[in-house]
This record gives sequence, C-alpha cells and structure tokens, in this order.
Amino acid sequence: MAEATLFHFAHSLANSVKARPDMLNKHLDSLFETKRFEKHWKAYVRKHRSYGLYEEDWEDGYLPADEDANKELKVPRPPVGFQEEALCLLS
Repeated sequence: MAEATLFHFAHSLANSVKARPDMLNKHLDSLFETKRFEKHWKAYVRKHRSYGLYEEDWEDGYLPADEDANKELKVPRPPVGFQEEALCLLS
C-alpha cells in the first residue's frame, strides 16, 4: 500500500512539474538545504566583498568559480527524489 501511495505521489508530482515548472522551484526554495545555502552565500559575500558579489544573487553560488569557493560555500547536493525526476524531465 505504501509503495502505491509513494508511486502515486511521485507520478502526480512529475505531471504537475511538467505542467507547471514553477511548482518545482517553489518546492526547492522551501527546502532546508536551500535556506542553509542562502545563509552560507551571504556570509561568503560579506567575507569576499572585493569579488563584487551580491547577497541577493545567492543562486550564483551553485556555480562556484573554483574548487576553493566550492568547499567554502558547501554547495548542497540535489535532493535525491529530484535527481531522478530531473533526468526524466530532461530526456
């Protein structure tokens, strides 16, 4: 029963994301990892003012300029459930 419910939820989510991609953005923005990364980004910007970065551009942090920035920013991994969904949507 639980597997059927989980499958139904995943299937419904995939269909809603295809119909309304903004739903995926809203969900990803609400995740704890996203909020934590925003805080890391803001601290990184304050520490490196000479880089010309802006706190409101936190999404730029997902593509760090070098390996040191990647380590310092602690870029989160994509949520497991969405890794597979993203692959399905891209194919």
